[in-house]
Amino acid sequence: MSHGLNVKFFCENFKIAMKIETEQKGLIVRITLLEDRLDAALTPEFLERMQGLIEQGKSRLVLDFNHVDFIDSTALGALVQCMKRIRLADDGTGTLVLCGINSKLMSLLKLTRLDRAFSIVSDCGDAEQQAA
Repeated sequence: MSHGLNVKFFCENFKIAMKIETEQKGLIVRITLLEDRLDAALTPEFLERMQGLIEQGKSRLVLDFNHVDFIDSTALGALVQCMKRIRLADDGTGTLVLCGINSKLMSLLKLTRLDRAFSIVSDCGDAEQQAA
């Protein structure tokens, strides 16, 4: 008789809840990631929440990374996917602005040349103005 944990069942049914806040100011929605990491474990929920906002007609988004210290390749792919969806939203006028990017994350974005693809602003207040 085995008393071991069914690891496959556990992994498939255990969902990590992502800490995230959204705040709407007029047409702008600011999404604050309250996690220190955005990685493969959190990416599915991140994509789900972003897709939900886009489906609700939210097309001017500011992503606040002030709390995030680490992003993995899965999360980078998710950011690109979100950017593409948002740019197609609202008859091609959707915008996604990243703010609060620390030097470590900026180095990663530069290394992958994604700093050229994204609109990045250090101050989130300025990012909201740019998204308008």
